[in-house]
Amino acid sequence: MALSSSSGDDLFEPALYTKAELEFFLVHLGESPKVATFAGLPPGVNRRAVDDVIGRIYELEEVRKVHDAQWIGLRPVRDCIADYLAWMDLSNQIYQRGGPRHPSLYEWDEDGRGVKGAPGSDAGTVRSSIDANGKRKRLAVRLSNTAHPVDREAMTYVPEFVNPSKMPTDIIMDRDRGVVECPICHYAVNFRPDATRSVSSARSKMSRHLKRADTHQDRHRKLWTAVFSSSKTEPVTELQTAG
Repeated sequence: MALSSSSGDDLFEPALYTKAELEFFLVHLGESPKVATFAGLPPGVNRRAVDDVIGRIYELEEVRKVHDAQWIGLRPVRDCIADYLAWMDLSNQIYQRGGPRHPSLYEWDEDGRGVKGAPGSDAGTVRSSIDANGKRKRLAVRLSNTAHPVDREAMTYVPEFVNPSKMPTDIIMDRDRGVVECPICHYAVNFRPDATRSVSSARSKMSRHLKRADTHQDRHRKLWTAVFSSSKTEPVTELQTAG
């Protein structure tokens, strides 16, 4: 049984079914198993899977109609299936371009290096998708308890086969304009180019920003380490005004 119950929470995971079964579910969700299988089962669709998912969801809908017992509803289940199928299609495209067959089984860093089975990655089974910004989304839904959604893990990565951007290694210092800028989120601090104390103050503010940023925290902290935890005294990346 792929729908497991724990404290009343029924978890639906598309990864536990074949592509043919998931496509069958999309067409017949809300029907009774008898109606859904009236014309027979297509190749690759197991009757037990139909009873497991189609039957369970049909029961939930009937109980809702008669007793007003709410469940998550048909739309989130359809969306979950569609998201899983779309992710598997993208994974196949990545594989065709030379990437791993299942990218979610890897933990990625900002330079596009992946480690299979590392903390944060899916363990053996594709249970999450990853968007181009590195956010990981859990590919599952709870059916009968909307108060406790399935946990979603967020991780920052920029693998080369999804997003070609590279992890910056320094802050941007524009001395002509008197501005020091974060290359990740473009937070900027002004300073007086002719005043050493002003430059130092701007760098201190940028250091605090990199350690306390609310967005892309891993990337900001790694940039802070690269710039401020070494023996460097000046940013390397500088912008010069032409002429």
